[in-house]
Amino acid sequence: MSADLEWLEEGETEAGRLIANALDQKEKAEFQFHWQLLGRREQCAPQGDWRIWRCLPN
Repeated sequence: MSADLEWLEEGETEAGRLIANALDQKEKAEFQFHWQLLGRREQCAPQGDWRIWRCLPN
């Protein structure tokens, strides 16, 4: 199991374990690139047609 999927496989819910075990190797390899699942809400793009982004470093 990919390290990126450990949180899902080892989660408290049976559903998470079932999902993690149902993925094939290609899906497991691509899982880390699905930012909508892994990122925090404030890290995802807002709704709408955005063409310009402004990055503000801390």
